[in-house]
Amino acid sequence: MRQLHRTAAGLFLLALTALPALAQSAPHRQGFFIGFGLGGGGGQVSGNDNVNGGSGWLTLGGTLSPKVRLAGDFQGFSPNDNSDFEMGTSTVAVLFYPSAGGNFFLKGGVGAAEVSISGPGPDGSGIGFGSMMGAGYDIMVGKKISITPQFTIFGGKTGDIEDSGGTPIANDVDFGVATFSIGVVFH
Repeated sequence: MRQLHRTAAGLFLLALTALPALAQSAPHRQGFFIGFGLGGGGGQVSGNDNVNGGSGWLTLGGTLSPKVRLAGDFQGFSPNDNSDFEMGTSTVAVLFYPSAGGNFFLKGGVGAAEVSISGPGPDGSGIGFGSMMGAGYDIMVGKKISITPQFTIFGGKTGDIEDSGGTPIANDVDFGVATFSIGVVFH
């Protein structure tokens, strides 16, 4: 996990120091976009307040105006404490750029959350309500490509998780995690 944080921090610093001249051009926000990234973070899973792990995201959608984008946003988190849980959200999100000529954005969305349990015992998954919010900055490295660091908070509540036979294997499951990641967005 430490190596993941160091790698993410190194990429972020590299982007901040090596690319400012490229970032001076006006952002390219038109039409379809897609992006993905990796990072890490921590939070709580079903009452355990000290969960750390790796995260990843995928976002794709369309541009409604120079200040607003609508996207499908998928966040995933896998604890690194040898737990059997994996979790994520699938949301319809709005990305809002306060300045039409700026690269800073806020995002938020609602949709579904899923928690999967696999391990030495029975496997199962649960689906419930999920939400996400965050902020990021598109560092333009080309006319249609940016390196995008972002901070995201996401979570959800799936209730009881049952195995394929309907037997509960985890009760009242919920999660909330905060992550920092760096990704690439194609505008």
